[in-house]
Amino acid sequence: PLLRDASWANAGLTFSPAGFIPSPVNPALLVPICSPGLSLVMAAFRALRVSEFLVVPLLGALAVWLTYAIGRRIDRPITGAAAALLVVCSPTFLYQVVQPMSDVPAMAWWLLAVVWTIEREGGSSRPGLAGLAASMAVLTRPNLAPLTVVIAVYLRVVCGRGSRAGSVVRFGAGLVPGVLLLAVIQNAMYGSPLATGYGNVDTMMAAGHVVPNLGRYLEWLLETHTPLLLLGLAAPAVVRQPRHAWLCLGIAGTTLACYLPYRVFDDWWYTRFLLPAIPLLIVASVATLVALVERFAPRLQLPVTAACVAAVMTLWITTARARHAFDLS
Repeated sequence: PLLRDASWANAGLTFSPAGFIPSPVNPALLVPICSPGLSLVMAAFRALRVSEFLVVPLLGALAVWLTYAIGRRIDRPITGAAAALLVVCSPTFLYQVVQPMSDVPAMAWWLLAVVWTIEREGGSSRPGLAGLAASMAVLTRPNLAPLTVVIAVYLRVVCGRGSRAGSVVRFGAGLVPGVLLLAVIQNAMYGSPLATGYGNVDTMMAAGHVVPNLGRYLEWLLETHTPLLLLGLAAPAVVRQPRHAWLCLGIAGTTLACYLPYRVFDDWWYTRFLLPAIPLLIVASVATLVALVERFAPRLQLPVTAACVAAVMTLWITTARARHAFDLS
């Protein structure tokens, strides 16, 4: 109601709290800037009389378990266990898992989609469930929708000749509910199924951002996670399931590509945008490390691998402490 007495330009923004804007549909109403995925899950928790602030930590715990599952399917149990331990120590993960933001949830949903996409040992993939997980991921972070293309291509190439089309169709069917719900919500709040609360895409995305962002993200990743992540590039050549490794690298690369044209930031913790990629890069890197140890020190594979992982965990935790991940409350 105060808007009726406000005579200055963009008065609605004056009365909008952080994270909200006046609705383009009705300027007297306030709508959230962020996508609805995390809020919907929080609402479900509140309906069950469980604190909504448990959502992010619980999805973080799920992401750690899913990292183990992916590592085990791509290579072997030791790879999954080591990768899961490293995710727990990731400075970016530690910085975000205590904050009610959508970064960790987006990571968890995409990892769940990957787990249900890759074939189980002695079994098959579950493209319909993978589509539902991707549906929640798109609801949480719509700009990462291109990751669905990577999964669809994987299903098209990897699945048996007779089931390729069916797998892609089942994946697409699972994806539809989230896309439709997102379109309905965005149309109601912003006046268009393709509109978001972040404003005009032309003001946020530009080709001139690509080179600065590429340098920043690569530098931040290597500073916070050490050059260990570079080992992941060799994973398809050494792991037991190279097609799964290609899927992980494809999703990681596409995640990075989605953010390269986006606004340029100057703080390391914007590696939070890359959280869907970080566990997959860790899995691929650990798989390469395990393969190298197996080749050069087969009789000492377990102790040497454990020592290497422990050293990296120590470095990452030290980095997280130095970058104030444990100072958040």
